[in-house]
Amino acid sequence: MHLLPARMRSYRGEWLDRLMTDSDLLWFGCGARLISLAFAPDLELFRFTEEAGSPARSRLDALIPNARGRYGLLEIAEQARLDSAEAARLLWRRRGRGA
Repeated sequence: MHLLPARMRSYRGEWLDRLMTDSDLLWFGCGARLISLAFAPDLELFRFTEEAGSPARSRLDALIPNARGRYGLLEIAEQARLDSAEAARLLWRRRGRGA
């Protein structure tokens, strides 16, 4: 993420790390090779939804059982009964679609 260092003369990378850890700030996909940041209460303003019952939605539901929850990669892989490499690949592909 080069935007913050370009805008702040004395930017330190650990500031964003700490903010991500200590607050409800999240990152999410918003198009091919793009991410954005938002606080959890504001996430619905950006939420991309797929039609219920669509194959893509079903596959995402298999990865993330509750969209409001926070899960580690190993928890996601276990829930979807995938190995961690396949779960990561699917998550990155979904991130590119903004879901």
